[in-house]
Amino acid sequence: VAAPNEVPFIIILQPINGSLFSSKTLWDNKNVSEKWTEAEPEVLATFEKIGKSKKILDLGAGVGRHSLPFAQNDCEVTAFDAAESGLASIEQLGKKNGVFIKTVLGKMDQLPFANDYFEHVLSWNTIYHGNHDILIHTVNEIKRVLKPGGTFHGTMLPQRRIELLKNEYDCKEISKNTWIINSDSESDKAHPHYYCSANELTAIFKDFEFNWLTMKEHDTPNSWHWHFMIEKL
Repeated sequence: VAAPNEVPFIIILQPINGSLFSSKTLWDNKNVSEKWTEAEPEVLATFEKIGKSKKILDLGAGVGRHSLPFAQNDCEVTAFDAAESGLASIEQLGKKNGVFIKTVLGKMDQLPFANDYFEHVLSWNTIYHGNHDILIHTVNEIKRVLKPGGTFHGTMLPQRRIELLKNEYDCKEISKNTWIINSDSESDKAHPHYYCSANELTAIFKDFEFNWLTMKEHDTPNSWHWHFMIEKL
């Protein structure tokens, strides 16, 4: 299948163990479940390609399940998140394991880092939380802070999830490709989520070269996500 800019990619449907959005309320809960603390095998598998002694940004770091193994792989890791409690947990995790992980509090569409600073950015189940404008600002920020040739490993939500969402919840589209459920529940779906097709995804990341793009099912049936690795041109 070819993207609008003629970049070829392969779509594979594959189930994996996954995670969900990291909220302040979740990290304030001391009983954080294992799925928030165990690193994804897909992320660990990137270590050989990325190498050691690299500057890594864990964007939406949660409680550090990926920041820690990167630091243990002799990388210079910056854990970035909007939740202070999660970052505090990461600092404790680093001390406990004898590694240093820099923590930074902020918004994903306003990264407080220099241009061309990181060699790799990871953002697992994070950047689709928001509307189209926030997503585009975030993508531009990722591009800005990555060095030329640097890589971004990310996940997004596919459009096929929208029909499933409508079948399960009372929900509405509040802006382009952005949906919320009409609920007072603590579900993260009560907050804006952005859904896109493969062509839309490749257009959003038009300034990157796609190494691969797949669709994978996470920890519940039909919990499909786009997974991809791209390189800054």
